[in-house]
Amino acid sequence: MNEELPRRNFISKFALALTAAMTASSEGFSNSFKKAYNLNTTTMNPILNIKPLGFQWDTLDPFLFCVHHEDKFPQGNEVMGPAQDYLKGRHMGDDFIIKDGFRMYHGKVVPGFPGHPHRGFETITVVRQGIVDHADSMGASGRYGDGDVQWMTAGKGVQHSEMFPLISKEKENPMELFQIWLNLPKKNKMVEPHFKMLWRDAIPKYVHADANKEQLLLK
Repeated sequence: MNEELPRRNFISKFALALTAAMTASSEGFSNSFKKAYNLNTTTMNPILNIKPLGFQWDTLDPFLFCVHHEDKFPQGNEVMGPAQDYLKGRHMGDDFIIKDGFRMYHGKVVPGFPGHPHRGFETITVVRQGIVDHADSMGASGRYGDGDVQWMTAGKGVQHSEMFPLISKEKENPMELFQIWLNLPKKNKMVEPHFKMLWRDAIPKYVHADANKEQLLLK
């Protein structure tokens, strides 16, 4: 849709279209749906917008925020951070500009995000590559990554840290993760905070074969 509709108006139009579709004969399904939902497929462009995908992605309600981290961290030192030479010329504590292939973010020794609060929403962190060290005000701490997912419900409030340790001293420590913030409905905003781990071995994998019988593994 090229123009935004109030949610109630959208739902009522969709319900009307669905009702018409259910009562129409099979051969008239498409036309009934278009008429009820006021669709003009001859003039409607199915592509609403085109823009490059960068660090932060646009979102729609109930998604509040989505960010894609991709950093080519170097070898780690004895404290699981980059060598001091990599830190020169950076705005330490607020480093969001890629330099030498990576950002330090709010970290000053180890890249990442030291303690910070969340309230009233959920965070879903999908780590495709690399490691995240998590610690929170509920007393929980742990390490996950390389395909693991964390689903954290901030609820009435929690403080946590997300650091990206460079655990390998012998090779580079590449990192790629997505984090999505999902708004909670009013009745659930003040629930008790908690989090759940979805370990990579327990996440279903789907193999899709295209017309050329080439397979794509979706994780």
